[in-house]
Amino acid sequence: MAAMMGKLQNARKPLIALLLLFATAISADSILSQTGEVPSWPWDQSFVKRADLTARYPRLQNTGGITASLLVGLYKLIIPTTPKTLDYHIKIFAMILMFFSGFLMAKQYLRTDIGLIVFVLIMVTPGYQFVELSHETIAAAFLFLFLYGFAKVWHPAILSLLLVSFGLSKAELGVAALSMLVYWIWTESSPGKKMLIGSSFAVWMLVFLSPALYLYGESAVLGNKALCAFVHHYCIRFNPHQFIPSNPWGSLPEMLRVTFPGAESLYDVVVLYPRKYLDYAALSCVNAVITMVLLFKGLLLAFACRQQSDGRSQSLRSLESLFFILFIASMLPLTLISSPHAGYFPKFHMPLAVLCISYWEDCSSGHTKAGLRMKYLIFTAFFLTIIWQCMWLLDS
Repeated sequence: MAAMMGKLQNARKPLIALLLLFATAISADSILSQTGEVPSWPWDQSFVKRADLTARYPRLQNTGGITASLLVGLYKLIIPTTPKTLDYHIKIFAMILMFFSGFLMAKQYLRTDIGLIVFVLIMVTPGYQFVELSHETIAAAFLFLFLYGFAKVWHPAILSLLLVSFGLSKAELGVAALSMLVYWIWTESSPGKKMLIGSSFAVWMLVFLSPALYLYGESAVLGNKALCAFVHHYCIRFNPHQFIPSNPWGSLPEMLRVTFPGAESLYDVVVLYPRKYLDYAALSCVNAVITMVLLFKGLLLAFACRQQSDGRSQSLRSLESLFFILFIASMLPLTLISSPHAGYFPKFHMPLAVLCISYWEDCSSGHTKAGLRMKYLIFTAFFLTIIWQCMWLLDS
């Protein structure tokens, strides 16, 4: 019996690799069936056109941030592309980074091959690889590699590089990266190690930000991106219902003049128009909750069971803490300033899946008091989530 179980276990390993490669190939084929031209502004994917290491250094305030733009620019420098195929290249490149970094992360935290198979199915079926936000999938890849290296206890210089790369992929992610850095330093007991972590993070920040500051001054880091994002989304959601004629993707001064006269910053909007801002924030919070429920589906049930269990695993406490820090530090400013949509969620979805599957593994192995009933409940949640995601993917 033991020999038979060993053979079955060994047979699953190539199955997992084949499943991941098959999903990657199918996704790449679907991407190639779309147009290969990068959409123009105001689509966020237009950052791919601007990413050019031979022409300009990226600004943090622009879509794609610094590190995602540098990585895309490096790809374009090495791999020949054309305007009609550029979008194919970058989407497939970002997808491969996200899939295989996510798989590495899951392989480090999950103990069973069945758990890895479930993770791969949950990772590939939401369709994040198809969204017009390649900088989001690149940022997620940086994050997954950081979480993998964090568990492997990589050298602080390498981990700091990955965390800085994640934080500088988008201006909004800087707060999340700094918050995770604080937690990382807090978990270390050695004063020398704390100093090394902080100094490594600061050095990498200077390496990436110094050229931008030298070329563009403070506007490379400080700008009106938050105000632009808020005003654009406010005009899209509210102006048609308030009979205010405005182009939501027009010039910022014109939109401010029509919608928020006298305001020159986001602070001015909050102070001068508190009712309008509170209306927007309330609607954005409701939209964020609905989006989370539609995207996470049965994972929310599994995660709730994990939180309520007295015997939940202690092995993933660090990952769980980093997930909460990431979620709060990323979602709060995004919800209060912009509007969360599906493209923003791959960086949350995969760590959440790992946490839920690890709890299911504990239930299956008897490491918790939950018993078989919880094991089957959570597996049913996984099954329905995968089926639902496949149905949505086929319809989209």
